[in-house]
Amino acid sequence: MNIYQFTHMNNNLFFDMRVLFLQRKPKNDLKGIVYIQCRITLNRKRCTPFSTGVACDPLFFNAKLQKITGNDLQNLKLTEIKRKIEVMNLDLENKGVPLTAETLKQYYLGKKVVELTLEKVLAMYLAHRLEMTLPNAKGKILLSMETYKADGYFANNLRLFLKEKGLTHTTPKEVTPKMCIDFYYWLQSAKSSGMTYAYKKSHQLTALMDYAVVEGFAPYNPLKSVKLKKDKKEDPISLEPYQVEILWNYKFENANLRKVADYALLQIYTSFAYSDLKSFDPSKDIQVDLQLNGAEFINKNRRKSGTKSLLPLLPRAKELIERYTNIVEGQKVFTLKVMTNSDYNKFLKVIEAIPDFNFGIPFTTHLFRRTYGCLRLYSGVDIFRVSKEMGHKNVQETIDNYAVLLRKMEMAKELGKAV
Repeated sequence: MNIYQFTHMNNNLFFDMRVLFLQRKPKNDLKGIVYIQCRITLNRKRCTPFSTGVACDPLFFNAKLQKITGNDLQNLKLTEIKRKIEVMNLDLENKGVPLTAETLKQYYLGKKVVELTLEKVLAMYLAHRLEMTLPNAKGKILLSMETYKADGYFANNLRLFLKEKGLTHTTPKEVTPKMCIDFYYWLQSAKSSGMTYAYKKSHQLTALMDYAVVEGFAPYNPLKSVKLKKDKKEDPISLEPYQVEILWNYKFENANLRKVADYALLQIYTSFAYSDLKSFDPSKDIQVDLQLNGAEFINKNRRKSGTKSLLPLLPRAKELIERYTNIVEGQKVFTLKVMTNSDYNKFLKVIEAIPDFNFGIPFTTHLFRRTYGCLRLYSGVDIFRVSKEMGHKNVQETIDNYAVLLRKMEMAKELGKAV
């Protein structure tokens, strides 16, 4: 049996993997078409050759050049086979899949699928999400660090759940709706979580399974049909207008507390989340519309939702910005630099403890963002416009968040008409 062979090795990527093409010509068949075979060598161990589906007359196969003379289409097929095996080898190695030449062949032929535990897929998912926090080719960040940190809390809870339930060897294929429901109730019992928190973390398990499907670790996502309950919607906790006035007019003896209060007030008058406040640059984010008599707007991409929000620059927001804008080398510089989220919350607790701010409401960054929505709705601004201003993904999110307030406003309007 004559063997025409050529060994290819990409020295930059594959130090221990080789792709060999060969053609075996039967002794009793001196003429005719013969199929080219492929043999993989990994760590000096060979797999049994398999057919490439590419055939030619042995006289036209040049093993040295790895080409079939005068047949570009068949050469392209051989090149694609080689490329697919190389890419598959690199991908499987990155995923930590144990490989031999024979198993790599089985993966290529589709006779074997990757079987990783849910924990390993979780680690890959977190790495993928971390990459999304970095600017892409267009300079856009697809995921905020705050959201990525929430992914970390989910991952810690899921690992602990799998360990306690003896499910550490579970693969994505073995995940069931019951497992998701058990995780939901485990969060409420073992971690003393509320229904809404448990709902959100269970939803992240569904997102993890979506990733597993895309990566080929599961044929479908069995958690899509799972229906879980959230806490009932209550009044959105926000500051009342008179409370905002107290915060605006209060004379702080400590300069740092005054600055922290101005952080909060800027959130109240812009609807910024903490991450939006931290990345706010008035020189870039404020635009003037000459067609509307020079009206000023804040046009900013929201870090968490990824949506662009357009809202009017309210007078008090403008006053705060001007208060902290200095001229440095002929250019305006915004000096209200936001501290870390941890320090911000610590100072808010100090302000909350001052008797004048004994409102019975915990001071949080989200409280001030919610206050913007309530104040705008109280002022009669349309719900669709408020949704756009706050950077919500859709108006339904705004309606859900302010459902109770909207109902009360509607009832008050009807009572007013009756009177």
